[in-house]
Amino acid sequence: MDVDTYIIQDEEITWTLTQEDGVYSAAAAIADSISLKYSAQATVRFGPSSVSYGDRATTFQSMAKDLRMKAMLREAQMIAPEDVAEILALEVPSSIDSTLCRVYGTLITEEGEPAQDVRISFTPTAVFPVTVGATILDTSPRTTTTDADGLFEIVLVRSTSMTVTTVGDTVTYRISCDVGRLNGAEITVPAASSADVSTLL
Repeated sequence: MDVDTYIIQDEEITWTLTQEDGVYSAAAAIADSISLKYSAQATVRFGPSSVSYGDRATTFQSMAKDLRMKAMLREAQMIAPEDVAEILALEVPSSIDSTLCRVYGTLITEEGEPAQDVRISFTPTAVFPVTVGATILDTSPRTTTTDADGLFEIVLVRSTSMTVTTVGDTVTYRISCDVGRLNGAEITVPAASSADVSTLL
């Protein structure tokens, strides 16, 4: 098999092992990286069949969370599983892909309460095709859902990584949701591994 067909290279695995405290933590970071790579790809159709890279991204994201929990339990046996789960829910892993950014935040209702189970969409505002390197960006909405505390996170392509094909086109995202002040906001995703959405408004 050609090395270019691998999702992640041996050098990346070796480097990650030197950056993390243990095998489980390194495996979680690698699973996060693979999830981020799939998140940036569109659904590919072959006649009546299709491959949804979004589903693969979700699978690896779940794997990363499970591995991170095992790492924490291994390092601190006194932490109860439910406490570990709560800690992990608040973690926002940074993207190690130089074209992606993990945007996170808390959605609050007008009454000042956390907005639970609210669907939030981030839609690229470009009218004409936008490229990321040699790949055409899928401009369909990216969606995420808030948790019980109103927290959310989503992986987006950095605005600086986008190349417009038409003069005057934009490289921003428009936010849509039914609750809170985020609805209708337009943001530029920074050249950073992660960003709090409140700093982008």
